[in-house]
Amino acid sequence: MNKAPYFMKQGRVFGRDWFKALALSPGMLFTAAYLMVWLSTNIYLDHAFRAKLAQAFSPEAGSRYRLTIGSLGTGPELSYLTLKQLELVPIDSVGSEPLHSVRIDKLDISCPDIGFLLFRPSWAENTTRVVSRELLCRCHSQEVSMNK
Repeated sequence: MNKAPYFMKQGRVFGRDWFKALALSPGMLFTAAYLMVWLSTNIYLDHAFRAKLAQAFSPEAGSRYRLTIGSLGTGPELSYLTLKQLELVPIDSVGSEPLHSVRIDKLDISCPDIGFLLFRPSWAENTTRVVSRELLCRCHSQEVSMNK
């Protein structure tokens, strides 16, 4: 008796089996896991990390600037931090704010370890210091270009 293999039988619908095989393939599982890490990282950056950055920026700047950030995120390669709608307002020693401020629509800062912040929260403090210093460097260069 000649029995045909399962996949060669006529009249069977294989759509569900093919879809299950595709969904459980290593490529799809990796893509889904990477997408979850990327989305979680962006949510963390835009909420918790933004608050930590605002707190860490003031001491790093010597209380000379007030920082306002519209949104924070990262690209798909998780190697840089994108800050949007930045405003750095210089503050006088008296506490009054001068009229001119530094506004930056979009700024990308290289942070190769940004993807690991969810897994190693202790790195957040060091990353906030690095980002604060980069912002201060950009702020000083913006002021120099504005005064010319």
